[in-house]
Amino acid sequence: MELTTWILGLISAFLAVKWQTSAKENESLKQKLNGKKEELYTEFVSFYMSLLNGKKRSEEELQQAMRAFNEKMILTASNEVFLTFGDLMQSFYKSNGEDTMQGIRLMGELILSMRKDLGHSDWMNNLYWFDSLRPWLKDVDKFVTVKYRGNRRHYNKTVDLVK
Repeated sequence: MELTTWILGLISAFLAVKWQTSAKENESLKQKLNGKKEELYTEFVSFYMSLLNGKKRSEEELQQAMRAFNEKMILTASNEVFLTFGDLMQSFYKSNGEDTMQGIRLMGELILSMRKDLGHSDWMNNLYWFDSLRPWLKDVDKFVTVKYRGNRRHYNKTVDLVK
């Protein structure tokens, strides 16, 4: 009985050390990837914003840029970001870029997924797809219901201004 207890204790200690080592290794890999993810996500958002702001590009240039993003997303992005990116691209392929509303909504979802992957979260001020577009899409209110127009930050909803 005593030998069995000793062996179980030894196995438990071994497994605990293995688990702790794996956790440290995962954290190290996560930290290494975070810099790459931030760079990739910033590059993609800048590219997309330049397209929406009217920068003209040839069809070949667009395809080349999207191929580069595809390669980087496959290896670097989180699963959620990768799936949302795939949905965005499929939306463009299927609608030939004509379903503007769907493309805008998916772009907003993609930005939120990227922010979440980089560690942004706040239960008091949760975001919706259109929130990520509000800083640079002038007429975003056309795409959202009246309920979500105006100030979105939590404190803006609870404090009245002196008039």
